[in-house]
Amino acid sequence: MRREKEQRAEGLRTLEPLPQQRALFDDANVLRICQGGNRSGKTAAAVFEAACHAMNRYPTFWREECRFERGAKVWYVVPDFGIAEEGVREHLDRHIPPHLRMGSDKHFMVRGGGSFSFRSARSGRSAHQAASVDFVVIDEEVPQEVYEELRMRVLNTGGRILMVHTPVLGPAYIRHLIRDGHANLHRFATENNLVSKGGGVPDTAYATLARELGEAAGTRLYGLPPSGSPLAYPAVERCIGIVPMERPEKATLVSSWDFNVIGGIGLLGRWDPEQGTLLIYEEFEAGHQPVTTSDLAAKMAAAIREWIPRPRPVEVIVYGDASGDHRDTRSRETDYSGIQAELHKQDIRVIKRLQKNPLVQSRVEMVNRWMMADPPGVRIDQSCRALIADLEEVRWRDDGTLDKREILRTHASDALGYLVWGQSDKFKRQSGWSGVPPWP
Repeated sequence: MRREKEQRAEGLRTLEPLPQQRALFDDANVLRICQGGNRSGKTAAAVFEAACHAMNRYPTFWREECRFERGAKVWYVVPDFGIAEEGVREHLDRHIPPHLRMGSDKHFMVRGGGSFSFRSARSGRSAHQAASVDFVVIDEEVPQEVYEELRMRVLNTGGRILMVHTPVLGPAYIRHLIRDGHANLHRFATENNLVSKGGGVPDTAYATLARELGEAAGTRLYGLPPSGSPLAYPAVERCIGIVPMERPEKATLVSSWDFNVIGGIGLLGRWDPEQGTLLIYEEFEAGHQPVTTSDLAAKMAAAIREWIPRPRPVEVIVYGDASGDHRDTRSRETDYSGIQAELHKQDIRVIKRLQKNPLVQSRVEMVNRWMMADPPGVRIDQSCRALIADLEEVRWRDDGTLDKREILRTHASDALGYLVWGQSDKFKRQSGWSGVPPWP
């Protein structure tokens, strides 16, 4: 028993993180934001770091400027205590075993170190006032007023904050923190089942298939290029050309959106039933300028009315990233409500058809199926420079995830992917394809 306790106490010193976790630990910024999907390792990394600071015990690789001189006072903030019970305690018990704790399950001192407390954002801003804290973990999104109060708690101590969340709800204040340079962003690969011990290369759905079925089978299922050709969309050249904006008898258009820390991008097109093709006419993007989604939607609405003047009725079916349908805690407006408001100003009817975001590999696979069809199932006007550049440059990383290190990359192709995914039933009927992609 004594030997077991010694081994568990030594767990922090000997742990070997995965590369993306190591990059997070090496970042000495006061505010870090870690985004990743379920089972991507973000919570495991957050609990591990919190345990290191509370116990004042660090692995040999830990940078001096990222350490506290003594055991830290740690707050672990969750939307409610149920989440703490379900998602955090397993990791916490591994790193701070019960024999090193003094107190309750939710608030305890650490022998020879600092303290660890679970806090609930549901308690509101006032519950977190009048305290000084060294290190705060915010696990999943909390209201902006709660974040602002937690930020005050670390000012007196020179402490730090780590926010970890799944980028689905994504309140606007988080995007603004990144955009304005107040936070460093770390993205953990979605769909990786990371284990924060033992090291090793992250496992992905694609890597598993490639091992079990061979490289050719992985390529066939996901539309991924063979090894040595990491382009995510190898057939894009077949789809680029001049797409004339003919006025259809029934003015039903399609639009798709993706959002980033600057503003995002919107695509405008329509489904041509005669050709069985998705036509992409125009793009509306922020580029490097801090332009709001509403500004882009206003430009789109004006372009539609220049093409199809009043009083002719027009309707637009809107697809896109589901995270844009959640409220900004400050303005009480969502990205999609802003889009809808701008289109309504031009008497354009909006039909919103958002759905749960598909798996990344599934979405890319579907776009590639459309591009590789004969004739191609999607045609992109050559004026859509950002979309074309994105499709030509987006690459797979060695771990089977898309390379998102450049801030403007993948957003335009993601918007196309959401649109293609939403229109997939039409493509199936037109092409006769009956295959089933790996649906989420």
